[in-house]
Amino acid sequence: RVHGYGRIARTVPRSGLTGALNGHQMDRRRVRSAMLGLGLDEVMPLPFLAPGDLERAGLVADGIAVTNPLVAEESVMRSSLLPGLLKTLAYNGSHRLYGLSLFEVGHVYRRPTEPQPLPDEREYLAVALAGREAGAAVEVWSVLADALATRDYTLVAEPAPGLHATRTARIELASTPVGYVGVVDPSVWGPLDLELIGRMARLGLDE
Repeated sequence: RVHGYGRIARTVPRSGLTGALNGHQMDRRRVRSAMLGLGLDEVMPLPFLAPGDLERAGLVADGIAVTNPLVAEESVMRSSLLPGLLKTLAYNGSHRLYGLSLFEVGHVYRRPTEPQPLPDEREYLAVALAGREAGAAVEVWSVLADALATRDYTLVAEPAPGLHATRTARIELASTPVGYVGVVDPSVWGPLDLELIGRMARLGLDE
């Protein structure tokens, strides 16, 4: 009252900002936005697999078994996103839904390394383009690289588990491998009743 209320500036003090996204969360949003912008549908399969799912997808059977699973079909923690995408395509194919373009951003669980006692949990991106060639997966990667401002990459021909031996390439950023683009091996999608879906391009990316 001595100073005078009329002399106090009409401003509201700013509080500390809370709830901001960190860099990793912002990149995840950019990834999802880029995939949705390409017309891909996001899927969220369960992180559990049945025994043998990894082998049927052409992968090493190194999944971590759950001690007390509710059902046997969900007793192994996934070490790759590929089996879940294949099963999603197979299910939709059995309902005459062909030519789907899917993506998933999800966690995989690898066996722990010393001295870490817990599983090695990492977040990956996987894309499945039913009925399309590997070039379509390269186009998806190109769009994603633009969205993340990471154009300094190279594609190196190299086979990968579950993918065609001669139609697959490793993606390198500054000489660091970050994923693969290629066609799923026919020996993998054939037994899964995906004959009507035909060849399938796949893009798999590490975090």
